[in-house]
Amino acid sequence: MDKIVVITDGNTQIGLGHVYRCLTLARELRKRNCHVSFFTKSQEAISKIENENFSLTRIENIWDSEHIINAIRNKLIDLIIIDSYIVSFEYLQDIKNHTKKIMYIDDLVKFRYPVDIIVNGSALGDYADYYKYDTQQLVLSGVKYNLLREEFRDLPIRNINNQVRRLLLTNGGADPNFITKKFLEFICNEKRLMELVICVVVGNAFMRKEEIYDFAKKNGNIEVIDAPKRMSELMLKSDIAISAGGTTLYELCATGTPTIAYLTSETQRAIVDKMKETNCLECIGMYSQVDEHILNNSILKLSKGYEQREKLSKAGQSLVDGRGAIRVVNEILYTLNKD
Repeated sequence: MDKIVVITDGNTQIGLGHVYRCLTLARELRKRNCHVSFFTKSQEAISKIENENFSLTRIENIWDSEHIINAIRNKLIDLIIIDSYIVSFEYLQDIKNHTKKIMYIDDLVKFRYPVDIIVNGSALGDYADYYKYDTQQLVLSGVKYNLLREEFRDLPIRNINNQVRRLLLTNGGADPNFITKKFLEFICNEKRLMELVICVVVGNAFMRKEEIYDFAKKNGNIEVIDAPKRMSELMLKSDIAISAGGTTLYELCATGTPTIAYLTSETQRAIVDKMKETNCLECIGMYSQVDEHILNNSILKLSKGYEQREKLSKAGQSLVDGRGAIRVVNEILYTLNKD
């Protein structure tokens, strides 16, 4: 049984995207008889990991390599998987010397990573120019390696409805900028959108949830779903979606849901721009620059544009098949077993 440690974290400020995709990979590894444990810090991340019945160690200084090395010292670890934007070259190199193999899940191509395996499942992955640390380094790059949950795997081709009746609004696992309520207020100010059923998803790390519930009580066409167990079902029921950049966009592609994306950070811009360029979504820019006119006009235009919704849906499902975790695990096990 291969022993694998995953180092990641998430909270109300950065969201839980890193944690979610690591859990997807961990579940697939567990199916293949690997023992997977987590090192993390925040309570939000701990709760998600415990719900999946993985063992974990809470490390307060998780991004200090000395604390990680102390935690794994004298333990025969076959692979350490790291997923965070915070890490440095020195951090990865320090840990690399204390494990058989090390893997980094990347999106940004920030520097030359001193690891054995790089996974970049983003829309930019196929265009990423990695300068390898050594000739043996394995680079798994492109959307076919995107780490989506099993519920998004091999979904049927979506049938686009002539009339838009349901709108999905999601900001991922957290909403530190309180975008959700602001966008709801924008939408509800537009009489032409009041016939829509608006499904609002609030994640585990949302703050001020009560404000969203209170607003929904005053507007009978709003449904609030708190941490849904199967997000794919909500997406498949929705005719269009409004979503923050991040992992959720790949889920919407897999379900063929025509999507209007907005940015919550500059780190999302390049990926969202590439997905827009390949006709997988529309984008209304940085959330702070989106006003009522921009948002509502985008919804109205997409609602009336059957052909555009069909184009977005087909392009999204052509891009994402949801089998990325299987492909990554196959490569991990081959790499571990060949040595």
